[in-house]
Amino acid sequence: MLIKQTRIINLSKLSYVDEGEVIRIAIDNLERFKDRLVEIGFKTPIKAGDTILPKTVGAVSNRNANGDYEIHRDQEKETCYRMIEWTYKQWAGRGKTVEVTDSTDKAYERYPRTFILPQSVELTVIEKDKKLMIISPEINFNQENKDIIVHIVNLFLEIFGECRVLNNKNQVIKIPEVIKLNWEVLPKGKMPWKKRKIQMKNFINRAKGTNKDVVEKRLEEINKFEPDFTAIGNGGFNGYIIHGFIDKSLYVLESIYTNNATYILENDWESISKLTKGQILNNDLHKERIIHTKSWYKKINELLNDIN
Repeated sequence: MLIKQTRIINLSKLSYVDEGEVIRIAIDNLERFKDRLVEIGFKTPIKAGDTILPKTVGAVSNRNANGDYEIHRDQEKETCYRMIEWTYKQWAGRGKTVEVTDSTDKAYERYPRTFILPQSVELTVIEKDKKLMIISPEINFNQENKDIIVHIVNLFLEIFGECRVLNNKNQVIKIPEVIKLNWEVLPKGKMPWKKRKIQMKNFINRAKGTNKDVVEKRLEEINKFEPDFTAIGNGGFNGYIIHGFIDKSLYVLESIYTNNATYILENDWESISKLTKGQILNNDLHKERIIHTKSWYKKINELLNDIN
């Protein structure tokens, strides 16, 4: 059955599916969605096995990739800080001044909030009857999974405007070798910031407003420690970048977003590249979380100096 509407709010459209049945959400005839597939992160030519956390194109895909916040408006506001770069004139003696750029924390008030991890549903291309189609992960159809099933259906509807339900009774799905497209590794090798910055130009330019200068400074600081490789996020990982220090099994996950943090990971790179975004951001999987405030420089230097 084809579901073709803006969104669903319950499982009534799937009433024909038996309780306990294993299902996948899917679309076929991919040639209709060539531009949309590129927009959410797939590379051309699209081939069986390609898998991506879809890039944000609306509210559902944003929650899927970036999570959400429960804002506690019944509580008193709290003081938070965001890092900014500011330039000023400093006295240099003999009637002269020099222009100095420094980092500082800008205070602001907001209601307390609790971060809700992203669902991190990834889409995979398969070949069926010599035609390509896109499928979701399989999921057991029951009331316990109601919310995630509604989310996956709405994710497809937001991106493609339609979807189908495949079941394990009459739809034999063969999953090819998965090729994750979530990370693009830059040319390897240690290099001065002036050269590395050119490779990161498009990434840095994604940052908004004055945060662009802050992001650039943080990336320059990490580059001083000569990471073995740098990988830029694609699709739903757009806006994230990983610096790898292989011998020490230490990986620094940085972001262009304000009100965020730097995550220090210890898994090997191959394992990290296969993790979902929700798994990476989960407190149980990262060694340390360094908030983006003025103290970030001190903490990142203490951490990375220890590995040299």
